[in-house]
Amino acid sequence: MSDTPDPFATYLERIAERTRGGEIAWARSARWVLTTRRQTQSGEKTMLIQRVPSGRLLDDPLGQDAEYDFQFQVVNVKDGQIEVSLDNRRTPALLVSLRSLYDAADRSVGSHSRRVLSELAES
Repeated sequence: MSDTPDPFATYLERIAERTRGGEIAWARSARWVLTTRRQTQSGEKTMLIQRVPSGRLLDDPLGQDAEYDFQFQVVNVKDGQIEVSLDNRRTPALLVSLRSLYDAADRSVGSHSRRVLSELAES
């Protein structure tokens, strides 16, 4: 087995780091779906990450130990094409990175909500 990290995991962790640093702001588009739009060299993209109940027991013999699964997609805004689709059911090694990104995005939404409520309370 290789000690080389999965390149997708590396990219997901970098997006999570930038989210935690406040560079990427997320919004909640549905109960468990978080989205953000970013301009890239190849056009505007929507990133979304979704948390869904896994249906597995927490004592999973495969070592997943996950109550939730995570799905990540990148969609080209111009044509609606899904350019990237990742999830930990198909790629279990991505579970930690996907969970980290979801948690960072969820905190980003919470921070924004607190700012909005603070502004409303002071206006």
